[in-house]
Order: sequence, then structure tokens, then C-alpha cells
Amino acid sequence: MKKTTKIIIISLVIILLIGIIVVKTLFNKPIDNPDGTVGNHGGNLNNGGYFCEYNGKVYFANAYDNNALYSMNSDGTDLKKLTKVSVSQINVGGDHVYFYQTGAYSGSDLGSIINGYGIYRCTLDGDNLTCIFKNVAGNMLLVNDDIYFQMYNKENGYNFAKISINGGDPTVIEDYIINPSSAKDGMIYYNGTEKNHCLYKLDTSTDISTLLYDGNLWNPVFQDNYVYYMDLDHDYQLCRLNLLNGEKTILSTESVDLFVVGKTCVFFQTRASDDAALKRVNLDGTNEIILLKGIYQNLGITSDYVYFNEFGADVPIYRASATGGTEIETFDAAKMAAMKN
Repeated sequence: MKKTTKIIIISLVIILLIGIIVVKTLFNKPIDNPDGTVGNHGGNLNNGGYFCEYNGKVYFANAYDNNALYSMNSDGTDLKKLTKVSVSQINVGGDHVYFYQTGAYSGSDLGSIINGYGIYRCTLDGDNLTCIFKNVAGNMLLVNDDIYFQMYNKENGYNFAKISINGGDPTVIEDYIINPSSAKDGMIYYNGTEKNHCLYKLDTSTDISTLLYDGNLWNPVFQDNYVYYMDLDHDYQLCRLNLLNGEKTILSTESVDLFVVGKTCVFFQTRASDDAALKRVNLDGTNEIILLKGIYQNLGITSDYVYFNEFGADVPIYRASATGGTEIETFDAAKMAAMKN
């Protein structure tokens, strides 16, 4: 009897150990994103990266709930809270959401144990919150299986680096700051910061940069063989460059502070003044209109809406159609969802 009991106990221990090994192996299985993955688009990351659309879903930082991560349908319905921590620089690819955690959650549950500044990931439903890089970081962009980001260090401020989505040590690419906020087909488009403000393209397969355009530009956004940017030679005018023939088009003669690029138009905020306004213009520079007078920030564009808030006030969150119309409405669904959580 004792021998049988001993055999049963040993068998159970072996089964338990095998189960632990299997679970650990599955949990630590390397993540592999689809080739061509780019974590966010349209210039959203230049504006804080508070909104990101992926496969019919929008992942966003809900300002009504301390910028906690939420998901919803592209039309703004079916809102779900995914994390309790504050987030920005949202990127999505494969089965995961990647973001910069901007602060700690003051709760007492298990989730608060791994709080703090850094780059994190979670599954699309908010599970398995995992720290990839625990330190201060700036703008970040997911490209395939790497995150390119501005890495802070005490010696010289920000470097330009990359880190695998599976973690590990970051690799410093340049010892000065680069903004990796726009990419396509494995190529990151950025303006110089060290010796000039020309347009460069970084091949993520080699991490080697090449000069594309000898100009003086800021915050380039790539879309459909065009690069949209602010022209530093002409007081931050909004322009676009045709990469196929080098033709430059002035979209607006206004001085611009920030912008995002949609499928049919560009939304931009003019410089702070008595005439400051949030405006919209077609991709070819036609039909420039005023949407709202005043100063607005944190523009985030999806297929259906462009979201934003007034400078100096996180809420209310406003939204307008991303494709046309002039109606401005408050994003009440986000407020209601926050009240339920």
C-alpha cells in the first residue's frame, strides 16, 4: 500500500513538473510578427501616439481614465478597458499591443508590481502585461520584430536604438536623437537632427541610412510614395514631396505646429496666435478649411475619425470625420466607459 502511494505521489510530481515546463515553454515562446508589420501610421506617433488602428480595432489612451489603454471598434463602439496604467506611443502588430508606460498605477493588485516607466507589451485583449525595456524612452515605432525608439541615457540625453519585441539588451544605432515615427516596407523615414534636417531612409534589415532628399524638413510622414512634412525654410509650412519625381507641393502657407495624414486629407494645427485654428486640407492642397478656432493637440487619426483635445485640457476628447464634413463632437463613449471602470 505504501509503495503504491509512493508511486502515485512520484507520478503526480512528474506530471506537475512536465506541466510547469510546458506552460513555461509556451509562455516564453518568442513572438514573431508578420513581415511588413508597422506599428502605427499617419503621424500619430508624432502627436503622442494616443490612437492606433489595427485590423478593424482602435487601441487608444482614454484621457477620461488617466490615459489607460482601451480598445474599440473603428466606428467608436464596443469600448473595453485593457490596462490600468497610463500609456502613450501605442503600436500594434501581430497578437500584441506595444506602448510606452508613462506612469505607475497606484493600486494594490498584481498588475501594480510591474509598474513604472518603460516599454511594455500586452496581448490584444490586455493580458500578459510584459516589460520589454524599463527606462525612460521617447518616440517609438514597431517595425517587424523590433521596436525602434529614442533611448534616454544620463551621459548625452537621447540616443537612437532598437530592441527586440522579445526583450533583451537594446542596440544603439546612432548616438544622437532620431524620430522613428513613420515607416513602410521595412524602411523608416526621418529627418536629420545632427548635421542637417534632410530626409533620410533607414533600411531596418541593415540599420543603414541613405539620403533621400536634400531639404530642411521636420516630422516627415510617409504615405503612398509621398512624404508629408513641415518646411523649416518657410516657417513650418505644410508640404508634401513626391518621392517618385521629386516634385514639392505646398499644402498650406500657414505655419504649422502639428499634423496627421488621413486617406483623403491632412489635419493640422496652425501656430499659436489670435488666428490659431485646427484645419483640414485635401492631400493635394485643395479645399483648406477651418474646423475649429483655437489651439488643439494630441491629434490621432483612424479610418473613421480624427481625435484631439484642447491645449492645456486633457478632456473633453473631440472627434471629427476623417474623410469629410465639418461636424465636431465630443467622444462621449470614452467618458461613459471610464465611468463604468
